[in-house]
Amino acid sequence: MQHAHDKNEKTIRLLLVEDDHVDQMAFARLVQSKRLNYAYATAASMTAAREIVGRKRFDVVIADYLLGDGTVFELFDCFEDLPVIVTTGAGNEEVAVEAMKRGAYDYLIKDAAGRYLETLPMKVDLALKRRRAEQRLQEYRENLEALVQERTRQLNIETQKLEEMNTALRVILNQRNKDRDRIEENILNNLKELVFPYIRGLKKLEHNKQKRVYMEIIESNLNSIIEPFAKKLSSKFINLTPMEIKVADLIKHGKSTKEIAELFSLSQKTVETHRSIIRRKLGLTHTKANLRTFLVSLP
Repeated sequence: MQHAHDKNEKTIRLLLVEDDHVDQMAFARLVQSKRLNYAYATAASMTAAREIVGRKRFDVVIADYLLGDGTVFELFDCFEDLPVIVTTGAGNEEVAVEAMKRGAYDYLIKDAAGRYLETLPMKVDLALKRRRAEQRLQEYRENLEALVQERTRQLNIETQKLEEMNTALRVILNQRNKDRDRIEENILNNLKELVFPYIRGLKKLEHNKQKRVYMEIIESNLNSIIEPFAKKLSSKFINLTPMEIKVADLIKHGKSTKEIAELFSLSQKTVETHRSIIRRKLGLTHTKANLRTFLVSLP
């Protein structure tokens, strides 16, 4: 590889593919006279060009279109990403256009006087600047793609964390709702079993009218307090009346017909009637299913 006079700027590694000895000499004189900072090699055929490109690295290629063993277009595959400037005979603009279509960076149309060489350094500089710009653009695209992939990965992680948090919150809320329903049902059952029966019993025993009124007010107020709970619980007992719900709830808790009758100041026959209606509404009329067992199995 031949070297021109060194300058401060970076040396340009150049490959000249030219089979005309006169044009080779003209190029050498140009480099010498202009003191171009080129480290260049010359290949006089396609075969020589392929061989030298396989073992040396170059920054730019200047190649004549018509070579002794083919055309420069057949070399484009081995030049890969190297910027190529194609030279062609005078008046051969069609070749120049075809070269640009095939990926050449630029072209020069030769003239007999060799004046085309005067613009060659500028063409080389422009080709190298374009190549560097393309490389920077490619690096930018690769960096951008990497940034997008990293951001996408982070978003996926954040999304997964949010989904896990949402799942945990749903579990907590479901458990909270279950706990709340259980507490409300316990309150309702405790009032029914531990409070109301005694109020009713006191009402029977109390002959003082004023005291009976107070107890009735207490009973009424307690019913008002537990009414929201009772409404929610009523969804478990399909289309049952308030009294049927009360009877069903006591049956569920193991109370006998006699005990229910005493608690509500009803006759046992009335309670039996309620039991029959409850069985019918729950679809148990023609079955041997135990009513209490069925009620306990309800959610």
